[in-house]
Amino acid sequence: MPNKLVLTGIDELRVELKSLPATLQAESDPIVRARATKAQAQIVAGYPEVTGRLRAGVKVLPQSPGQRRAAVYTLVSDAPYARILEFGSARIAPRALFLPITETERRAAVVDVVSLVESKGLDVRGGHD
Repeated sequence: MPNKLVLTGIDELRVELKSLPATLQAESDPIVRARATKAQAQIVAGYPEVTGRLRAGVKVLPQSPGQRRAAVYTLVSDAPYARILEFGSARIAPRALFLPITETERRAAVVDVVSLVESKGLDVRGGHD
């Protein structure tokens, strides 16, 4: 009797593999948005409140992710003196909040998204720092 190997579910597997990028993009969006929102809250809490404009100027803006990215959110501080607070001036010492906080949360978002991808049985290597 000849040996016979029958694979079933190949068509279903193809469909699942084709939908995986869209699924991962949809699932990663709330993860990245939560990290951006957390950074926003930390920055707002750290900014001094004089007129309220500095704190009100910190915004999370969704961006189009494109084909190779899961989710993109841009954090901005649009008060004109936010840069002076961050980097200082001849008379004001720098109070770096924005850059350290956004970098910490960006790295945490990458770790979270990599965990999501790995939870789907995929292997992630390099290029995610």
